Amino acid sequence: QMARDSVGGIHLLSLAAHDLLPPHLRQTASEEIFQNPDQYVRTLAGGHFNQPAETKDYDIREISSLEASADKGKIQFFRHCVICHSNGEGGGQFGPSLANIGGKMGKTELLEAVIEPGEAVQFGFEPWIITTKDGRAAYGIVLTNGGIVVLKDVLGNRHVFRSENIASKVQLSTSLMPDAASFQMNDQELADLTKYLMSLTRASSYPY
Repeated sequence: QMARDSVGGIHLLSLAAHDLLPPHLRQTASEEIFQNPDQYVRTLAGGHFNQPAETKDYDIREISSLEASADKGKIQFFRHCVICHSNGEGGGQFGPSLANIGGKMGKTELLEAVIEPGEAVQFGFEPWIITTKDGRAAYGIVLTNGGIVVLKDVLGNRHVFRSENIASKVQLSTSLMPDAASFQMNDQELADLTKYLMSLTRASSYPY
């Protein structure tokens, strides 16, 4: 039951990252944690628990050959990406700005990044999990370390912890960005999103 609770799921991820879960408990948690209500807990769990086999297998070459619409891709951006990423006009500031992503990456690179975001986590955006001695838990990006630790979550909220109150702090290698399969995106939607991202070629007004 702990694996299906948002806070409980974060605690389990922390234990798994510290290699403190016995094999039988890790297996039991694996059967439940991918039903966690928090999508980002489910995403992070993929790096520490046995994930059910994905049924969607994307063919990048085939997707690249599809006729795509940037206008429809913008709809996909606002449906799946805007909570964490900015397009230069607005959006989240948790993940890297995408305002000039079309000037930095080609079609194949963009498709790979959306389909398998965990393959390359940008420096400075590695996720951390912090648990406290009074039972609180949070995940996100660490902004400051030291006597006071500041963690920014995916909604942009900042969590401030005094170091003496922290029970554990662990950096994860898994990306917080959900992959395309978790959004149940089809090939055409991916082609459209990529077309839109390639159109973003101006400098961002938001800091990274």
